[in-house]
Amino acid sequence: MKRLSSEKLDMMEKEERQELAGEGYSDREIQSEPEPCLKWRYVFAILGSMGMAIIYGLKVNLSVAMVAMVNHTAVAAASANKDAGHGGTPKEDNDTESMESLLDGPFLWSSKEQGAILSAYFLGYFVTQIPGGRMAELY
Repeated sequence: MKRLSSEKLDMMEKEERQELAGEGYSDREIQSEPEPCLKWRYVFAILGSMGMAIIYGLKVNLSVAMVAMVNHTAVAAASANKDAGHGGTPKEDNDTESMESLLDGPFLWSSKEQGAILSAYFLGYFVTQIPGGRMAELY
């Protein structure tokens, strides 16, 4: 496909303006639409910045919440006697005080499982950077 030269484009635009002027349109009515007061690139940049702030907040909250969600006492007891499995409870004692001290969180996640949860978040964070960069490049 051939590109039109700028001279030819200028000539075509001039002819179109003359035709419209002959039909009673003024130059103000012929001109293109005015520029919007807020361009789409700025809207996209603002929404992207807000999204990144939300993602940062989620990252911090996940790390803090995981401390409260894990039953650290039961994990330590389970690793000591190997009687508790994933999601299970440690070997029961008749002493109710020892059971109450083991109930500091509902999940029995080992350090390896906690690392897998956090790494899944960061992997998703990393993977979304690639399409986000491509979108920024195109638009």
